[in-house]
Amino acid sequence: DGDDSWFEVPSMVERELLFVVAATMDEGDDPVAFNLTQITPNTTMTVLQDGATQDQRLPANEAGANEAGRGSWYTFSNEGSVFASVTIAPENEDALQSRFALLHNDAVIDTGATSWEGVLPAGDIVLAVLDDEQAEDDGILSFAVELERSALNLTDENGAGTATVITGEDTNFLVDVPAGQVLHFTASTNENATVAISGTWVGGNAPIIRGDNMIWLPSAGDNQLLVSLSMEGDLGEGVTVSVQATLHEAAAFSLVEENAGEAVENTGAWFMGTLEEDTLLTVTLTPGTAEHMQPGLTFYGADGGSLASSETASLRQVISAGTFFVHVSDREFVAEEDQSFTANALVQSPGLLVCLNSPVMSTGENGVGDFEIQGNTVGSEVAVQPLYGNSSPIQVYSLTVTADTQVSINMEAAWDTKLWVVDDCNAERYGDWVAYNDDDYRGANAYDSAVSFNMAANTTVFVIAGGFGTSSGAYTLQYSLEQ
Repeated sequence: DGDDSWFEVPSMVERELLFVVAATMDEGDDPVAFNLTQITPNTTMTVLQDGATQDQRLPANEAGANEAGRGSWYTFSNEGSVFASVTIAPENEDALQSRFALLHNDAVIDTGATSWEGVLPAGDIVLAVLDDEQAEDDGILSFAVELERSALNLTDENGAGTATVITGEDTNFLVDVPAGQVLHFTASTNENATVAISGTWVGGNAPIIRGDNMIWLPSAGDNQLLVSLSMEGDLGEGVTVSVQATLHEAAAFSLVEENAGEAVENTGAWFMGTLEEDTLLTVTLTPGTAEHMQPGLTFYGADGGSLASSETASLRQVISAGTFFVHVSDREFVAEEDQSFTANALVQSPGLLVCLNSPVMSTGENGVGDFEIQGNTVGSEVAVQPLYGNSSPIQVYSLTVTADTQVSINMEAAWDTKLWVVDDCNAERYGDWVAYNDDDYRGANAYDSAVSFNMAANTTVFVIAGGFGTSSGAYTLQYSLEQ
């Protein structure tokens, strides 16, 4: 269309590049003419030092204004891994909507708008600063760029280390956590003061775990963890903190066979399993000696983040496909008592979640008769979620009969209703439903829904009251049972 396009490539070494110019064309279109110009050197990369670098600007055209599409490029080198922060401060934020990228060995480490902090590897780092919203009247685009780096502490071959924590700043350790291992990281002082610990996977943007003086974190893959230590109050010239990083291997968790273990002191027992698809997972513990063990159960996801926990012998949670972890502990550990246990898994479809603890539809004393329920999908305990193409709130009821029964249900409301009846709460196709209706035109309201179906003796179905699209509100559920 006659506009200029810029393509800029940073290179820390001399090499040859191949450029390909292409256009989307239909059969019979005329060839597209273009001019390709190489600027040598394109942009001299500025070597950044720690601190603020003032009076920077994006490249200018012959008129002195911004040359749209081009960026300013910087480089700096790290002798080892560092914890770094980068800040871009536009002189005029209405003109320069800054965007930047950090690169290492031609790969983008991360991007940001005005600020970023995290771990950078050893070697040459390239920083590109761009204008995210270009305009002809932007004029001169000036900014300051600030780089701050601090060395990362490492533990020795035994996982031990020391560092000084000062007021108002984090002290950082870099810890390798291999796949299938669980990191136990502790921090202590001679004064027994509280040391706040947070852990962030290198490449992540937020802490995955926080704790006081201790954290546990499982890892599904080979990862590096940035462990940040901080303390409150006036620390004077700083407080010496001793740390210990210990790795524990997670045992394989079977979904079909009994899992045996022992919740040892401090560590508990860790398991790692794999799910082929999203699953409603229930794990039930049986202590070797019931009176000796006050069980604690926790599920962790593939990223090591806690998903759910329980202070009982059973825990149920929807777990995403892939790797997951199970942690078993004795909440009141007593030495020389029996902390052995077995753990069994029940694998169900996530669709069953909407049926759990659903209200029971009355069947009267004789299992026959006419009944009525006043309900409201707004504020129902069942979460708003898509269900069979539906996005409105729903209410789920369970109905159990003890004899062969003919069931008729009518849902009346001043809004557009839908009725589903399923036997496992996981139907995905019309043919899997026991019954379904949307808009029963025989009723007083064209938006009412009604179903009729037969149930065999000693069976259960789930009646789902919902609406079309996002429709929701108060409703009346009338039903009759005939044997």
